[in-house]
Amino acid sequence: MKKYYLAFLSLFVSKFLMANCTLNNKDVPCDVFWAKTWWIFGALGVIVLLTFILWLWAIVDVIRRPMENKPMWVIILLLSNLLGVIIYYFVVVKGKKATA
Repeated sequence: MKKYYLAFLSLFVSKFLMANCTLNNKDVPCDVFWAKTWWIFGALGVIVLLTFILWLWAIVDVIRRPMENKPMWVIILLLSNLLGVIIYYFVVVKGKKATA
């Protein structure tokens, strides 16, 4: 069974390495494509990482903060990701600072 996985993996990798990519409607080797577009994927990776860190911070803050409706905020944060973090920040964090 392991041999089949290795054969499939080698077939997939060889197709990927020999493939052509399209850049400005022209077929170019994929190494040229990645050399010219790496920054797009790097920027997206940074954005995803920052979003994850903000989301994690909000969940930890909900757990540590004494409040009545913790389960509601945990569910909101788990289901809505960045939008939930923004709502949580303005409703709970800024709301507590404004009343203090």
